Amino acid sequence: MTILLMSKYPLKLLIIVFIILIAFLAYQNKDNILDVKKETISSSLLDSKNSNDKINITILLDMTSQHKELSNSAVKGAKLALKKINNQNINLTELDSTQVEDIKKESILIGGVSEESTRNTLQKVKDNLFLYLSDGEVFTCLNEKNNNKKIWGLGISNVMFLEPLLITLADSYKDINKSFNIFLYTNYPELNYLDYVEETLDSLDFKLAKRNFVDTRITNLYDTIRDIFTYEPELLVFKNDQEAMYNFLEATKKLSIQSEMQMASLDILNTENLNDLTNGIWTALSYSADLRNKENKEFIKLWDSQYPNSRPSSMAVKAYNAVNLINKAIIESKSYNISKIEKSLAGLSFQAPQGEITLSKENQLLIQPLFISKVNNKKFDKVKYIGEVSNPKYDGCLMD
Repeated sequence: MTILLMSKYPLKLLIIVFIILIAFLAYQNKDNILDVKKETISSSLLDSKNSNDKINITILLDMTSQHKELSNSAVKGAKLALKKINNQNINLTELDSTQVEDIKKESILIGGVSEESTRNTLQKVKDNLFLYLSDGEVFTCLNEKNNNKKIWGLGISNVMFLEPLLITLADSYKDINKSFNIFLYTNYPELNYLDYVEETLDSLDFKLAKRNFVDTRITNLYDTIRDIFTYEPELLVFKNDQEAMYNFLEATKKLSIQSEMQMASLDILNTENLNDLTNGIWTALSYSADLRNKENKEFIKLWDSQYPNSRPSSMAVKAYNAVNLINKAIIESKSYNISKIEKSLAGLSFQAPQGEITLSKENQLLIQPLFISKVNNKKFDKVKYIGEVSNPKYDGCLMD
């Protein structure tokens, strides 16, 4: 039968057999073909004269007990971004911040979950491009004291959210004609930021009942708490380290004091810091997992596929944003050369889970959405969008 077919249709049969053979070989090697395609797409971006064909991102971790969970969140966010991007030429390395001597000069750094570890790191590492993730005022001081223009801040500084937070709380107070009376509770006796707080209060015509320094070594805070309630403030504002705030809240709970006084933190609270003691405290947020915008829905879906039964924190989102911004800068510069990537960061925008974010050319900080929320049942409740914020202009380091 085969011989008869060959004699009758020799050329057509050979063509059919050849096509079937090619299709079979292509199917057997589909994975290799796809891998080659990925590498070709990535390599086509390169400026071959001035770049290497790969880039390394080093994520700095603080593995002390207080910051270990935040560090783990940052790693999860960075890995999630890499999975989404699928750029085979970007490599992620995890490194404890105590081992900075192992950092390679050609690495881009992301991290900084604690101020102390970041300051120690930057005393030894000054030549690397660094995307700083933490909230707080330390970013400005790092840039000023190290004269290091390679640091870009992805968090929210204290001065970004101070005025919007105070105005929002004052507007929500029931007696709008009454002077908004504020008690500032802090364990930092000499901090320029506190003067900035007072200046802001004056500009808003709010009254500062008292600015009280509390030595955190004092274990009995009952007299201090009674002193605060004697002043009958509408708002108690914390500017403390985490331990000092917890000590105060625990002592207040034991006294069972009933009051309509509002409480707010002048340090951003992370999901990892919430517990029964923090219920009722107002805080500014850069992100909430409950946001209903398209980008966050897609992000949550991706997060759940990799880390089920958990919720992303703001630290995870900032690491996710950092890796995406680096990848977008690679695409914009068409290069894996770090100097060119750095230039492309200025003014770069990205549709992040919390909304559009932009790296400012003026101060290397994000222009980003700001949210305000009150902690309830160890979660951020009724998250309210305030608007876009960036750093107002001021002189000096407010951390001194």
